[in-house]
Amino acid sequence: MYFQNLFGSIPSITPNEVTTLIESKSTDEYTLLDVRQPMEYQQGRLPGSVLIPLGELHARVGELDPHKRVVVYCRSGSRSASATSMLMSMDFEDVLNMEGGIIRYNGLVASGPPESAAACFSPSMSAIELVATAWILEDGTIQFIETLCNRILNKHEPALFNRILEAKRAHQTTLAELAKELKEPSEQLDFPAGVVEPPKDAVMVGCIKVDDALRWAEDKRMKDLLELMMTLSANAFDFYLRLQRATQREQERQVFDVLAKEEQQHLQRLTQAYEHELADS
Repeated sequence: MYFQNLFGSIPSITPNEVTTLIESKSTDEYTLLDVRQPMEYQQGRLPGSVLIPLGELHARVGELDPHKRVVVYCRSGSRSASATSMLMSMDFEDVLNMEGGIIRYNGLVASGPPESAAACFSPSMSAIELVATAWILEDGTIQFIETLCNRILNKHEPALFNRILEAKRAHQTTLAELAKELKEPSEQLDFPAGVVEPPKDAVMVGCIKVDDALRWAEDKRMKDLLELMMTLSANAFDFYLRLQRATQREQERQVFDVLAKEEQQHLQRLTQAYEHELADS
């Protein structure tokens, strides 16, 4: 199995196409979903848009019509890509991510975080293959956060980053223990490489390459870094929910449910830190 085959592209729409949509269609025909924070929404938004912050989307998804086209946007296109993936996994029929976010919509050129992709699992994947995939992605995220703290933040990492890093290591331990329980009694387990072919380059959830993310992060402000971390936590939350749906065994479902809830907590904490950065800027 090739690791990259586990991810598919997230459908997108350009800002120019969104402008055409707004000008030519009635708001009854589509939903323009803003997944930024209320402070950002108050400072400027697209006409006719509704606000559901990324961290609240899963709980408030019932406010949206799954049969209507949904165009999702944020500041840079990063959080909205995660939101688009979430809605796709919840069987929304027509959902699109606005490329480049409101920054590009306003005609500005900015370097957004590396693009993410949506997880897509084959029904033929075994439980241990799902677990190995999760372990590899957690490993990539650990590499990213460690390097971010040591190299880019000059070893003065925020306590929040450290807390998430510790949780990621605990997730790896949980997944490795689960893999031991899933293997055949007589089997010698080479985990995870003997279960799923690892990618050539380290990747995080969303199939974001660690090196690409680190290069992007080198000259960014804390607000930008927090937005990327929010995206990663939302990706991981969505990923574990997808894993939960992909397995029929109650044991794995319970583990993936716990990990999803922990990622949701990370997202909430990162959102609070992001709001503080907005208020100070």
